[in-house]
Amino acid sequence: MVVAVLLGVVLLYRDTHKLNVISLGDEEAHHLGIDVEALRRRVFLISSLVVGVIVSVAGLIGFVGMIVPHALRLILGPDHRLLLPASAVLGAAFLVAADAGARFSFSAAHHRAAGGVITAPRRRPGLPLADAPASELIEICAQPGQESARAPARAPRAGRAS
Repeated sequence: MVVAVLLGVVLLYRDTHKLNVISLGDEEAHHLGIDVEALRRRVFLISSLVVGVIVSVAGLIGFVGMIVPHALRLILGPDHRLLLPASAVLGAAFLVAADAGARFSFSAAHHRAAGGVITAPRRRPGLPLADAPASELIEICAQPGQESARAPARAPRAGRAS
């Protein structure tokens, strides 16, 4: 398993510069000499195989680690050269920490709990926010009654009392 995952990560890392160019747009990437469709197919195939190997060995909890890249994108930015290795390392660390937390939490009761017990509350709220634009996330995270410094102030809607 380790060999397959490491091979997949290395193959994906080779294309990080092309993935950064694609983030500019398909047409721009094509004009810069990148075969966008072939790259998409290759990245989709390799990442699907890596996730399949991880889930076949670790079980469904391997999917929980997929929230980590979305969180890291907000912290590190869109550069795939940083995002890919950080996601691999911190996703694995998150799952190890969740498993250790579950084992520690239930050790007094002499029960063995799966790491999903720790990660379940984090899965549901995080996934809808994973693909939200950063400007919306900033607005969502602003305190009620306060406007974010980066988010524009909203005008009151017609027909609503202020």
